Amino acid sequence: QLAWINKHYQDKDWNIKAVMHLGDMTDTNDPSAWKMNDSAYAKYIDPLDLAYLPGTGNHDYFMCESNSSSVSTCNYSRGGTRVSSSGKFNNDRLKNRNWSYASFGTFKYTGNAYLTMTVSGIKFLLISLEFAPRKDTICWAEDIIDKHPDHKVIITTHAYLNSYADTEERTSSNKYTSG
Repeated sequence: QLAWINKHYQDKDWNIKAVMHLGDMTDTNDPSAWKMNDSAYAKYIDPLDLAYLPGTGNHDYFMCESNSSSVSTCNYSRGGTRVSSSGKFNNDRLKNRNWSYASFGTFKYTGNAYLTMTVSGIKFLLISLEFAPRKDTICWAEDIIDKHPDHKVIITTHAYLNSYADTEERTSSNKYTSG
């Protein structure tokens, strides 16, 4: 996907100005997968004058352990993302660009972040929210939107509502199994 963006971002049919990842950048939050993502962004996206916000999904928070039958039990851990383990997927990587960037929360990464940019004279506010955003995250996003009344707003998150039309509030007691 990143190679395709790199190849086509200036095509008149696409004219891509920003990229927002929707999460699950890894399958099980493994440091080697984050390094692979880091390399791909460094190769295909960083050289471009293209605003981007990587997003986190539930798989990016797993802390997995394998048992003797090669089945992994993965515990969801809100603060367990290893997204910055590569040393480059962090707030500094997204600063000092041709857009304004800021983040919220205790993550070393942009689990909750926004950027502002202007395209063809139109001001945009892009907000990326963590997987299953908590109430304080939603309040933060509302404050950011209120501070940018003259911007068009685009918000992404990996999951917000569950199948019962209720918010996806997850705790570290949730377990997922893969094998």
